Amino acid sequence: MEQTKEYSLKYDNLKIYSETDLSEYDLVNLRKLYSPIIGSVAISLYSHFFDALSSPNNVNSISYRDLSLFLFETPEKIHDARKKLEVFNLIEVFEKHDEYSIIIKLNKPETKERFKNNSLYSKYLRKALGFEKANQLLSSSTFNFNDKSLTNVTSGW
Repeated sequence: MEQTKEYSLKYDNLKIYSETDLSEYDLVNLRKLYSPIIGSVAISLYSHFFDALSSPNNVNSISYRDLSLFLFETPEKIHDARKKLEVFNLIEVFEKHDEYSIIIKLNKPETKERFKNNSLYSKYLRKALGFEKANQLLSSSTFNFNDKSLTNVTSGW
């Protein structure tokens, strides 16, 4: 007899919170440093959780079942993405039995410097991208948009 794998959590109601202030800069670090390792579904899932933090009226509850609909992915892929976020300490998952809910704690992605100094993370990045491309990414500087030599050539109406 074939066993069916369960891709849900004990409770469907998710409550999202973070103990630290998360910013768009954190999402840039997430996309640049973690994408090659955890993939786009995990990045989308984290971003969906991040967006729940900043929703109007601080409504940060979502349905685990609905994640497949909103992210247009199978429950299996959502489950795998969640596990990847947990492994890289981007989220922590807690059960709150008295409220029949799951608490998802969002953690800050590592800064580029901390990511580079984490031997495990940089090892996975080098495995995913190759030594040269990973080192290039980890040593790249951010683009300075305040450069006075820039000329705006954007088309107008």
